[in-house]
Amino acid sequence: MRKMEYAEKVKGYLLRFLEEKKYSSVKRDKKIWVFGEWFGKRCNDNCLFLANYIVQNDPSTNVYWVACKDADLTLLSDKIKILEYDSTSSLEIFKRAGVVFMNQGYVDFSSTGYNYFRGAVTVNLWHGVAWKKIGYDASKKGGVLHEIKTEVYDYVEKTSFYIYLSERYSKVLKSAFHASDSQIIRAGYPRNSYFYSSEWLKENRTKICRIISNETGLCISDKTRIIVYMPTFRDSSSLSHNLEELCEDKLFSQWLTENDAIIVQKAHFVSQQRNELQRERRQQRVITLNELYAFEALGAADILISDYSSCFFDYLVLNRPIIHFIYDYESYKRKDRGIYYDKKDVVCGKVVQSIDKLKQVIQLYYIDSNEDAVLRSQRKKEFMEFESPNSCKEIVQEILAEK
Repeated sequence: MRKMEYAEKVKGYLLRFLEEKKYSSVKRDKKIWVFGEWFGKRCNDNCLFLANYIVQNDPSTNVYWVACKDADLTLLSDKIKILEYDSTSSLEIFKRAGVVFMNQGYVDFSSTGYNYFRGAVTVNLWHGVAWKKIGYDASKKGGVLHEIKTEVYDYVEKTSFYIYLSERYSKVLKSAFHASDSQIIRAGYPRNSYFYSSEWLKENRTKICRIISNETGLCISDKTRIIVYMPTFRDSSSLSHNLEELCEDKLFSQWLTENDAIIVQKAHFVSQQRNELQRERRQQRVITLNELYAFEALGAADILISDYSSCFFDYLVLNRPIIHFIYDYESYKRKDRGIYYDKKDVVCGKVVQSIDKLKQVIQLYYIDSNEDAVLRSQRKKEFMEFESPNSCKEIVQEILAEK
């Protein structure tokens, strides 16, 4: 049965190959730029920030956003035209688009994943620097069927460009997406642009404090220390750990209260779909706020707790303490997605594998936020070398030069 299912997938890729050929010779309009994210379901990542930047700085470009009917488009500029995901009307724009941006692949524009954009400049902004394996590297299949699928996939999923944030990370992109040097744009992630604005950081902090106050009934102020837990999803191993159990320790719960600290946990988009990290108890000092945007949660956090998630790389821009809570390190490395780097070569702060150790390190970083600052600076240089407040401008310049 497994071989039959796999053969069906290969057949699907072949159909995508044939469908794509229909649009390979279409004349493209260089002033039509199309964006999509997360299968049309979300609008809060790199593509969003770049799309908003373009309409603000180049009104002559016609910018379109592809979204499902129920997608939250709150952050999207009202100058951007909306195309309905999987609609026949959107095809008319797809056939003429000159520049296309995505963060997953062509599934950001249709459920079939058909590439309607052959001949256009296509850019995969992706959605984070990877510690866990991605793309081709995440596949554990083998044999003839896998090779056929890989060859066809390589053709139908290939984009003109990928973004790489450091020379070290470029090796991952080349392996994960079979990308060549000529396909890689040296720039940072558009979504991190806000982290360079002291004004935005202040406004965002005030907003998040207000949300927490409303949720808990506590008086949350600028002096409150906000600790954010943002784990990644698991393919096949244990679920994301729920930190609400921390409040079962009366001494630690008392410490949070006395030191005016609060832990906010936010599940990964995929984990939310699986109903992970749902609020189980009515706690005041450890709460779940899945509705927060990731960049908002990171911008407000005084300390970040994460695992293999790319969010900790983004957080390096802020130079604040990072705790790696990797309670399933060995099983994740061997049985789940797998990882590119040994932990000693990538972690940006203390590594903990137990709840008791996590409590100790939270208290350590509370006392001294400069602990491990040198390590964070080193990791930022290694993995986020090209990150800057001008990422959007740099990406657009590369695209215009290509056109």
